[in-house]
Amino acid sequence: MNEMVKIKADLLKDIANMEVSKKVEMIHGFQKAAFDGRVKSFILLQSLESSGEFREIPKYKKSSFWEFIENEFGIREQSYRDARFSLGFHYAAAEKHGIGLIARIGRTCGVRKVPEVVKVIAEVESKLKGSLSHTKALEIVKKFEKPAPIKPKDHTDYKQVVSEIRDSNVQVQREKMTLEQQVKRQIETIHRLTIENAELRRENMRLSEENERLTLLIGEAPTKPKNNPGVEARA
Repeated sequence: MNEMVKIKADLLKDIANMEVSKKVEMIHGFQKAAFDGRVKSFILLQSLESSGEFREIPKYKKSSFWEFIENEFGIREQSYRDARFSLGFHYAAAEKHGIGLIARIGRTCGVRKVPEVVKVIAEVESKLKGSLSHTKALEIVKKFEKPAPIKPKDHTDYKQVVSEIRDSNVQVQREKMTLEQQVKRQIETIHRLTIENAELRRENMRLSEENERLTLLIGEAPTKPKNNPGVEARA
């Protein structure tokens, strides 16, 4: 029997009638342990995910599973998915090389390449008679990295291009009409001001002529004689 399957069967049997709060306490405890603890922690989390029991806890009643594990245990969704992949499909390799490295191989090289890459790492470690550092292991993983996807050729969408040109032309025509209207209004304003200016000039000339006429009239008016006191006395 697969080791993971055995651990899971035994653990689920032990927690069959356990309250969800107790299960959460167990997970917190397992997180502080080594690999075996992480395995049991994952099994319990998987159980809570499938059953939805975590929503029995009042503060997580309306939460998603991802919100629950991050808020309660500080586990991110990707970390949980990594554990599910590594422990579910490559338990022995994860136990030897770590959950994170196996998940990294799966993402970098493709899931089908995991056994091959793990085998190469094991061969190198056998020659060195010791475990590889994480950095050296990643160097091997890099050699098996799956090629970047080929970008499809850029196919020009001529309908889109024509549509954009048409829209652009419409916008240009609108702007042209707006400018023509502005120019027309400016010409009308200039014409109106020209007429008003001519009227003001005529009015100014009229006032000037009137002023000259009044000046002449004032100059021609007879001077009133002064009173002679002696004449008045004789009278």
